[in-house]
Amino acid sequence: MLMSIVVTTASAHDAEVDGIYYNLNTSSQTATVTYKGSSWQENEYSDGVVIPTSFTYKSVIYTVTSIGAFAFYACRDLTSITIPNSVTSIGEFAFNCCSLSSITIPNSITSIGNSAFELNDLSSIKVEEGNSYYDSRDNCNAIIETVSNRLIQGCCNTTIPNSVTCIGDGAFSNCHNLTTITIPNGVTSIENSAFLNCHNLSSPILIPNSVVSIGSSAFYNCSKLSYISIPNSVNSIGGNAFVGTAWFNNQPDGLVYAGRFAHNYKGTMPENTSITLQDGTLGICASAFVKCSGLTSITIPNSVTSIGDYAFSGCSGLTSITIPNSVTEIGYRTFEGCSGLTSITIPNSVTEIGYRTFEGCSSLNEVYNEATTPQNLSFNPYFNYTTATLHVPAGTKELYQAADYWKNFTNIVEMSIEPIVDETVIEFDDKDYIVDNTPVDLNNTVINDMYISMDNKSDVNNPDGFYDSTDKCIVINKATSASAIETAVASDLGSSDFTSNFTGMVIEVNGKGSIKINALTVGNNKLAVKIGSADAKTYTQATKGDVAINYDVTENTYVYIYAVDADNQQQSLSMDITETSDNAVKVYSVTVTPDATAIETVTETDIPAAVFGKVYSIDGKQLTAPQKGLNILKMSDGTTRKVVK
Repeated sequence: MLMSIVVTTASAHDAEVDGIYYNLNTSSQTATVTYKGSSWQENEYSDGVVIPTSFTYKSVIYTVTSIGAFAFYACRDLTSITIPNSVTSIGEFAFNCCSLSSITIPNSITSIGNSAFELNDLSSIKVEEGNSYYDSRDNCNAIIETVSNRLIQGCCNTTIPNSVTCIGDGAFSNCHNLTTITIPNGVTSIENSAFLNCHNLSSPILIPNSVVSIGSSAFYNCSKLSYISIPNSVNSIGGNAFVGTAWFNNQPDGLVYAGRFAHNYKGTMPENTSITLQDGTLGICASAFVKCSGLTSITIPNSVTSIGDYAFSGCSGLTSITIPNSVTEIGYRTFEGCSGLTSITIPNSVTEIGYRTFEGCSSLNEVYNEATTPQNLSFNPYFNYTTATLHVPAGTKELYQAADYWKNFTNIVEMSIEPIVDETVIEFDDKDYIVDNTPVDLNNTVINDMYISMDNKSDVNNPDGFYDSTDKCIVINKATSASAIETAVASDLGSSDFTSNFTGMVIEVNGKGSIKINALTVGNNKLAVKIGSADAKTYTQATKGDVAINYDVTENTYVYIYAVDADNQQQSLSMDITETSDNAVKVYSVTVTPDATAIETVTETDIPAAVFGKVYSIDGKQLTAPQKGLNILKMSDGTTRKVVK
């Protein structure tokens, strides 16, 4: 298995008898075979070594019961080893990097450490009959854990038995003489580095339908492997699983898929690259887009469930990303070094965020977390806690302020809007919708007390909606169906169920009043306005003009402004972001005028008795307490009142 080896300095060996070094347990009179001195680097074992069952040292008889970790590590001149039946355990890396051609595991062995026999030229492997923990069933030339049916060590002559369910970590790693292998139907997992660096493996690899997972670097650098078949049963593929194979090297430059996974981007990515993952893509493998600085945007379909470690690490050109509600896990250092990333939306479905996921995202100023219960983070994701704003669902701020790592954010705001209580004109201009010459992300955002839900970033050539800086208007390009609006209305504002079903704008009103929408309907689309749970009303405005709607409600109520087509069916229209679609709704302004009598006016003496939650000035600014003059109170029961102080 390809891995770094860390060796801690230990005390020197206790004894040397007949050229073999031991650590001694004087109380049990047992011995462990070890390396010479304090480091395996001093090893000098060579040729054939026969480990005795016991030996005498200073008049005491010691029984050899174990072979320690790294005991024979890197003894490249060691050609054979004899292990007695007194030995019960073989430590990790014990015979790694030797020149053994065959091994026999006695029936006394109960434990074999990781990579114990890796990097040898093994052609014969046998586990003696009667071993209760390991076997070489069917003369398979391999070591198999009996209970788990996991093959932990193979060789160039291995035949994998049909009863094997797992090919373990590094089982055939660096097996340079392996030319062909058949994976039987029944194997469910191929673990990390299982066939790493098998340079001469050239026979086609037909992965059976029983396999559900393939680990990291599983076939890495199998340079002669030109054909690999990956079934749809595979629902997990680790990073670099097929990189360095002839199959991968023969793929054209660009994003290479392995089965249903975005595996790796091959070649140098051009600047200003936008990528839309294929529908049905199940996951993004570890390191899939690592250091692709030319990547500016990516559209991830709802089929994706996992984003692997380092998947977008070093993608400095990526400015924003919306993770679909199907994703449950974001890996280790996934967005590390994405210095251009300014905003990210984390859906309610995500339960795990890896360590240092956002380290080095120096421009990440807006984090939208849709989870109504904060994710229980085991590791620090390294957000910009002091400079970024964390947007959370309404009513959850206190939960985030108490949750590990989330509470580190200096600025936590709830994704909510306040009712419009005085005459308000909402217009659209560059100061709110263009920042540093870049359109603001309109997906799940609040601007001037108007909530906006439209994806204008994932695919700039086919946005759900966008801000038109020439006409100073919002263009709604995606129509919303009757069923979709009902699903959205039943969902929390800003939740994934809401954003995935609704494209448009939302304001909040209370009492009586009127709404005037300056709009233009284009082609087959109509303007739709839905006040709370009431039926939606639709309007055709063939020339730019005002559409007037009255409201009369007794509590804070959302008003949904969106587009429908003539048949009231949801549609997604193809257009360029700089042009007007054949079917669209353009909204130039929204004016809300509450009736003068809709909000009660009381005198200063009533203020102490009033129980209220929030106070606003007449121009909508939140105050800490009523000020001299006219104030707007949002009461704890949801109603609003005008108060003169």
